[in-house]
Formats: sequence, C-alpha cells, structure tokens
Amino acid sequence: MLRSQYLSDKNVFKIEIHGKFDLPVALEFRKAYLTHESSKQCNETSQYIIDLSQTSAVDSAAIGSLILWSDYMAQKNLGTVLYLINVNETLRTVFNTIEKNYMNIKLH
Repeated sequence: MLRSQYLSDKNVFKIEIHGKFDLPVALEFRKAYLTHESSKQCNETSQYIIDLSQTSAVDSAAIGSLILWSDYMAQKNLGTVLYLINVNETLRTVFNTIEKNYMNIKLH
C-alpha cells in the first residue's frame, strides 16, 4: 500500500510505503510522482521523501522505480534529492548500493 501527500507548510512531497514494495506498489509509486509532477505544487517542492518505516521488503520493481524517478528528476532538471527515510537494517544494505551509484538518492 502507498500513501502520498504534499506537506505545503514544508514544501515536501512525501510517499509512505506500507508492506511489500513490489510491482503493484511500484506502479502506484510512479503514478503518485507523475501526478505530483503535473500539479502546481511541483514548482514549490523543495524535498521529496520516501518513508520506508512500514516497508517489509522490496523487489527489483521497487528498486527500478526509485532509479527511474531519480533519472526522471535529473532529466527534468528538478535539481532535487530523493530522501529515503526510516530504512530498516535489512533494507539499508540494498539501498546503500543505490545511494553510492545515484547522487540524487540519499539515505537519511
């Protein structure tokens, strides 16, 4: 399950992933950021946060979604960083590799 929201008081777009981050959730993830990108709030957004505190597992579709969004942000010159927050120790191993290879994806 996925929940997205724009926090206007902080100019933050936040996506929370609950349960397994797999292909169906990856498709929801893509839809959420594309919907936000087409909104008025996109120009005001200063941070993008993915909260993984309730995420139990990730698959290759999830990792691919994060990488594609990172590339998409770079192509659109959004000049922003995608912060992954509340990453548990099991998932941290996976995301450490991603962080090393993609400059605009950061573990926080």
